[in-house]
Amino acid sequence: MKRYRQTGFTLLELMVTLTVFAILLGIAIPSFTETMRANRLTTVVNKLVTALNVARSEAAKRGSGVTVCASNAAHTACAGAVTWDTGGWIVFDDDTSAGAVAGVVDGTDKVLQAYDAPDPGFTITPTPGTLTYVRYLPNGRPDSGALNTTFQVSRPDCPGKPARLITITGAGRVSSDRVTC
Repeated sequence: MKRYRQTGFTLLELMVTLTVFAILLGIAIPSFTETMRANRLTTVVNKLVTALNVARSEAAKRGSGVTVCASNAAHTACAGAVTWDTGGWIVFDDDTSAGAVAGVVDGTDKVLQAYDAPDPGFTITPTPGTLTYVRYLPNGRPDSGALNTTFQVSRPDCPGKPARLITITGAGRVSSDRVTC
């Protein structure tokens, strides 16, 4: 008489495996969610830092002012408000000759780059609180309205969590530091 060997899992083995899997999943999902939020924060900060550095570089290259401002939804003009987190921001050459106004897309000004708004819930708070644009002069320095400027970038679940502080020095250098909301 031949004996057949049975293969497979018993119900008990299957239940233990599913329980272990559920526990590991319960531990991994919150950690993964935290990682995703931290990466989104880093992305927003990197986009704003890039825009500021591009403006500084373009101002030196072009020999005229270049501005970063909070944008309207179409990315064709400045929003004229301090809401950097709702419409995104644009970088544009800001020629103030022939009576054009600094910090406003007018005359022959051209938008050089446009950045979309961050995901809902992210906040970008400028200091001073009335800052609607940062304009770089041909020497790479911000004009007097943007001296000692910072932007705090916070994520939706901010209290007690990491945030980032973007600082523009009087020389025009842009840096980013970790802070807590």
